[in-house]
Amino acid sequence: MSSTDDVPTPIVLGVFGILGFAALAVLSLPSPNLTSTAAGPTAGTSACPAGSARTPRQDGVVVRTEPGTSAPLLLNSKASAMLGRDHYHQVDTSTSVSVLSCSGDWVEIAVTEPDWLRHVTGWVPMDAVFRTSELSAAAQNNQSPFGTFNAEAARATAALSCHSPKITPAQFGDGALYGCIQGTAETAKYWINEDGANPGQVENVKVMWNNWTDDRGWGVHADRAEAEQMVRATAKLYAPELEEQLVAAYFDRSAKSWATKDFEIDYRWTAGPAIDEHLLTIRSN
Repeated sequence: MSSTDDVPTPIVLGVFGILGFAALAVLSLPSPNLTSTAAGPTAGTSACPAGSARTPRQDGVVVRTEPGTSAPLLLNSKASAMLGRDHYHQVDTSTSVSVLSCSGDWVEIAVTEPDWLRHVTGWVPMDAVFRTSELSAAAQNNQSPFGTFNAEAARATAALSCHSPKITPAQFGDGALYGCIQGTAETAKYWINEDGANPGQVENVKVMWNNWTDDRGWGVHADRAEAEQMVRATAKLYAPELEEQLVAAYFDRSAKSWATKDFEIDYRWTAGPAIDEHLLTIRSN
């Protein structure tokens, strides 16, 4: 399909989802954004920020099966069957996506939220997802000892046997956030922060334990075992030779720091009126 004049108005799945189908007869939907209009990158200005979790910057961005404005639109088979004519997938500011790869000024994305659209993968203009400044910073970024943000998130999920990991998309200039919370009192927490200036790269990894020192219903020192398991898993991923030192320090009240060939590791303890914070932070050096 080479002309946008022949393209029917697609359903805005990010806004209406599956429940919106019944209302299509009375809704006047906005026209799809077939060509990007926001200020964005030009060809050859960026490194590919693959592995980044993002929220699209625009509404009504139509997904294509291949990179390029002449590529076919990605057919929404379910909506097309229900409504008796062709409709196409879109992403918008209510959806979350993961960047898979790049080609010129186009990025291949996979929808991660809402969950009923996780089967949707395709291509959108790069400037619908990233600002020029973000891409320029990514191109200048030095090689990190961390893997990509998504790769480290996957490693953490496996190492922690995390049953309910969550990725909060990047927003307001901050990078995406991976989180895994464990324990009956949900006080053992593992965070991976994406570098907001370098999409797809890791800024730091943190292991936090909110240690109850007063019994407020969970008992004192709730989830200590889960916190220790997180520290051991983190050590095995980034500094296996320091595992016992990190575990011993984590339950102490003295600040400590370590340096390896690839990482800087800091431990800090902060006292509170009923709950203390134990925090281990890992950064690339």
